Amino acid sequence: MTRAGTASRSDGLGVKAAYASGNFGKGLIWSSLDYFLLFFLTDLWGLGPVQAGVVVMVALIWDGLCGPVVGYVIDKTGVPLGRCLVVGAPLCALAFWFALREPGWRGEGLAAYALAVGLMLRTTYTLCDVPHNALLCTLSRGGNDAAILSGLRLIFSAAAGLTVAIAAGQVFAAPDPIQQGARISQFAVLAGFGFVAALWLSAWGTRSRPPAAVEVVAHAPQPTWRILFRNRRLALLLLITFIQIACVSVFTRSIAYFADGVVGDEAWAARAMVVITVAQGLSMPFWIALSYRVDGRRLLWIAYAGLIVACLAFLGTAQHAVLRLPLTALIGAATAGCGFTLWAMLPDAIDHGAQRGGPRMEALTTAIFVMVLKCASGFSAPLLALPLAWAGYGKAAHFAEISSVIVAGMCLIPATGAALCALLLFRWRSTEVSFKR
Repeated sequence: MTRAGTASRSDGLGVKAAYASGNFGKGLIWSSLDYFLLFFLTDLWGLGPVQAGVVVMVALIWDGLCGPVVGYVIDKTGVPLGRCLVVGAPLCALAFWFALREPGWRGEGLAAYALAVGLMLRTTYTLCDVPHNALLCTLSRGGNDAAILSGLRLIFSAAAGLTVAIAAGQVFAAPDPIQQGARISQFAVLAGFGFVAALWLSAWGTRSRPPAAVEVVAHAPQPTWRILFRNRRLALLLLITFIQIACVSVFTRSIAYFADGVVGDEAWAARAMVVITVAQGLSMPFWIALSYRVDGRRLLWIAYAGLIVACLAFLGTAQHAVLRLPLTALIGAATAGCGFTLWAMLPDAIDHGAQRGGPRMEALTTAIFVMVLKCASGFSAPLLALPLAWAGYGKAAHFAEISSVIVAGMCLIPATGAALCALLLFRWRSTEVSFKR
């Protein structure tokens, strides 16, 4: 899965690892919000499932919409990407702590308050996320750089997810919601320090790195947005990304509900998170090695096939305790392959646009990719919340009454999304994409 048209010397493994370490810091925040925010809003703050789903969705869409603005400014001003990380990391850490503080009150206006702090957090997160993601394209200088960097990023993200899972176990072990809220606030402080340290290390390790070289085919100058819209390779990648993230994220968002309503043990959610993140990290060498042998389309087909099989097996055996965690591990490994391949394809899509004429818009294109990813993640919240509300979540006398809805949603929605993405990949050849060595 190599890139054509790049001739610059690759950076060493130390530089790549320093850059990828930023994903550990980002993962601390992203995993905390992705796994548990919806559950916290409904079960600790007392919001209805639709209200909470809308809050999560709007905040993530806002985050995504901010991305292209930040990317456009960075590309136009030429501000160093590392400097954005140094300035933005402390602001985001402070907002993260503020967002996870116990508000100290309930009642009217709580949903508006949750939305306000969510928007504040997502805005500051974007100030760090866009430049850090753009560095992936800057450091992808040829060969399998993009695949190696994408794999290292996901390994650090898995480590962050494991950290969050361990912390979640301590949170759920608290005997009442008040103590759970206190432990969440304590974790937010520690995670904020970890976020700043990781992003600063990433900025230091990649200092003074010029953009990757790419052969440009001469064309008449075109407006920036027209260049992006005519990049068919990027358009197909964005469509697949949206469907994949919106549907696959439903499984992880459902874990807390599954643990409470089906397993009958909230602590199982923390164990499942540990299993998912360990499986993602351990599977990355396999996905990286496989990327040397097959192109991006076939790699995604393999990942989607594994995800569909694992989800359907989970659906059929959800009541068998001995099979839950092994199948959860398979789902985690498959989702790692899906995410790894999408990120590894992004630098090629940027090269494709630059080869057609115009500037190499790393920050803006990456920001648009991340915008789609975050909007899709936000869309997954109502994908889960609406079935819960329809089934009477929060009103049912016994949680077991809606357990079938939880299991069906967390398995069938990801499997359906993976199948649709696999079908879209049949159009991949028409965009003249090739990642073969």
